Amino acid sequence: MNKKIMFLLLAIALVVLTIHSAIAAQIVPLSTNVTITSQPVTTATVGQAYSYQVVISNPNNEVVTYGLAQAPTGMQISSAGLVTWTPTTAGTNSVNISVTADAGVVYQTYTITSTALPASLTVGTLDLGSSTQERDEFILNQAWTLKNAGSYAITINSIQHTVSSRYNFSLSTTQLTLQPGEEKDILATLYVPEDENAGRTKIGQITLLGTTSNGQQIAVTKEVYLEVENNLVIDNVEVKVGSKKDTLTSSGTVDQTAEFDDEIIVTVEIKNTYSTDNADTQMRDITMELLSSDLDVADGLDDSLSRLDAGEKDDTMTVSFTLDPSDIDPNDAPFEFDVAVKGETRNGAQHGETWTLKLDMNVESKDLRIISATASPSTISCNDNRRVRIDTEIRNLGTRDLDAAMLRFIMDGYDVSAWEKDIQIDQGDSDDVTVYLDVPRSIPVGNYYVDIKAYPTTSTSTTTDTEAVLLTVAECQTVVTPPLNNTNTNTNNNVPLNNTYVPVQGTPVSSTSGSRTGLFGNDATYIVLLAVLVVLMFVAVLLLVFRMTKN
Repeated sequence: MNKKIMFLLLAIALVVLTIHSAIAAQIVPLSTNVTITSQPVTTATVGQAYSYQVVISNPNNEVVTYGLAQAPTGMQISSAGLVTWTPTTAGTNSVNISVTADAGVVYQTYTITSTALPASLTVGTLDLGSSTQERDEFILNQAWTLKNAGSYAITINSIQHTVSSRYNFSLSTTQLTLQPGEEKDILATLYVPEDENAGRTKIGQITLLGTTSNGQQIAVTKEVYLEVENNLVIDNVEVKVGSKKDTLTSSGTVDQTAEFDDEIIVTVEIKNTYSTDNADTQMRDITMELLSSDLDVADGLDDSLSRLDAGEKDDTMTVSFTLDPSDIDPNDAPFEFDVAVKGETRNGAQHGETWTLKLDMNVESKDLRIISATASPSTISCNDNRRVRIDTEIRNLGTRDLDAAMLRFIMDGYDVSAWEKDIQIDQGDSDDVTVYLDVPRSIPVGNYYVDIKAYPTTSTSTTTDTEAVLLTVAECQTVVTPPLNNTNTNTNNNVPLNNTYVPVQGTPVSSTSGSRTGLFGNDATYIVLLAVLVVLMFVAVLLLVFRMTKN
C-alpha cells in the first residue's frame, strides 16, 4: 500500500512538473532590452501642428509596435513612432505612449501644455511697380500676401485705403477668411500717371478690419508704395582730395585720405537715360547738391545745369569745400555726405538720384590747432597804454591728450614776445589762452603782425599750426585848445589848460623837441591879452589906494 501511494505521489509530481513547464513556456516576461531614450515635447500651440518623434534603444532588433495608451482627441502616432497633433484649445493633456516588443511592452507618460497665440494678422507693405516701371500705364494684379499668424481663424470684413483717385487703385477683394497659419494673396491694380515722380514714393495707406473666431477685433494699417523708373542718373563722381583724386562708380568710400586744410572738389557726371529724344524726355532745371550732417562746410553746396537731352551725359557740375579745423571734429571721420542730383521733365515728373560717399581723414597723434586769435586793442598810439591783450582759442585735434603744449607770440624784428607753456588739453577739447604784450614806444608807426605758433610738446622743432593777428601803431597829433576872447560868455570850468594828444592815421605831424603852444605860449594874441589884464589890475590898485587916502 505504501508503495502504491509513493508511486501515485511520484506520478502526480511528474504531471505537475510537466504542466508547469508547459505553462512557463507560454509566459513572456517584461523585456529590459527595449527602452525609450527620447525626451517628449511638452508644449504646443493652439492651431499649430505638434510633433514628437519617439526614439528607442533596441539592441536585439526586436519587432516593435507603437501605440497610444492615452492621448487627447486627434493625436496620432505612426508606425515609425512619430506623434502628430493640432491642439484646438488651450490647456493640459496627458499622453501615454506604448512600445510593444517581442518580449514585452514599455511606456512613456508625459503632459502637454497647449497655449493660444493672440490674434495676429501678418501683412507686408504693398509695394507696386519697380525700378523699370514706365509711366502712363496700368500695373495689373500685383500680389499682396496676408497671413494668419495667430491661433484662431480671422475674418476680414473691410479693407479701406487712402490712395488718391488719380491712381485708379483697386483690390481683388475686400473680404476674406484666414484659418490659423493660412496665407492668401489679394491682387492690386493701379494706374501710373504720366507726371509721377521717379523712385519709390508712399502714395497712401490700407487698413484691414476684422474679427477672430474667439471674438477679438483686428485692425492692421500698412503703407502703399509706388516705384517708377528714374531717367536722370549719376554715372560717376570724381572726388579730388588735395592733389589726388578718386572716381567712384557707385556709393562708397573715397580711396584718398584727407587732411586738415585740404580742398575737396566733387564733380558729378550725369546721364539722361531716355532713349527717345523729344520735348517730353528732356531734363530741365538740373541741380547737384551736397548734403551732410558730418561736414557743415559741405552741407548745402550746389551747382546747376539748365538742360540735358535724352541719351546725353554732362560732367560740368562741381562743388568744393575746405576741411577747416575750426569746423571739423576729426573724431567724426569717416565723414559721410550725399551727392544728390535732381531734374524734371516737361510734364513735371521729378527725376534724380542720390549717392552716399564717405571720406576718411588722416589724424596725427599730437596736433594742436589755433582756431582763432584777436588783439585788444588792435590799434595803439603814442599816449596809449602800450600793453596789448592777445586772446587765442586752441583745440587738440590729435588722438592723444596733451599735457605740456606751448604757444609762442612774437613780433618779428622787434624784441616783443611771450610764451604760454605747460598747456594741458585733452583730446578733442578746446581752450582759451590769454597773454599780454608790452609794445615799446620805440616801434615806429605802421602795421605789424603778431605771429602765434603752436607746439604740441615742449620741443620747439615741431610746430603744428601758426596764426597771425594784425596790430597797428598809429601816429600822434597835437590838438590845440581854442583861444579865449572877451565876448565869450562861456563859464565852463572844464576847458583843458594843457595839451591833448590823439592818435591819427596818415602822415605824421612834425614837431620841435621842447616846443610848446597853449594859453601862455608865444602867440601874440595871448601876449596882448596878458598886458591888458596887467594894466587893469594896476588901475584897480590905484583906485583902491586913492579911496583909502581920501578916507
